[in-house]
Amino acid sequence: AEASLTHRKLIASFWYREDSEAVQHMARTGEERVAAMGDDTNPLRAGGVPLHFSYFFHQLFAQVSSPPIDSIKERDRFNLETELGPVGGPQFVLPSPILPVTASLHLNDDNADASLPF
Repeated sequence: AEASLTHRKLIASFWYREDSEAVQHMARTGEERVAAMGDDTNPLRAGGVPLHFSYFFHQLFAQVSSPPIDSIKERDRFNLETELGPVGGPQFVLPSPILPVTASLHLNDDNADASLPF
């Protein structure tokens, strides 16, 4: 039997209060809630409520500035290298956060070393 929507939300750590507050705000104002930029503090952590799985994934945030850096200088000033693997364990260093299919096949190879084919 298919689980109810409420049951599936509970399994995924969604809570009624979060949903109802968001919906009530949209019903009152006609707009989605806006949060502070860069604030990833989880208010549920202090309340003893189990954390949603997305709490464990973080993205660093940088506000866009004006004027933008032109594409010619961009490669000299920004590094897109991404490390993939456990902290303190073997890691792959990728030149970009975009993983090509050839590299993903290489990652699945049990005999793979840390040098990825690009």
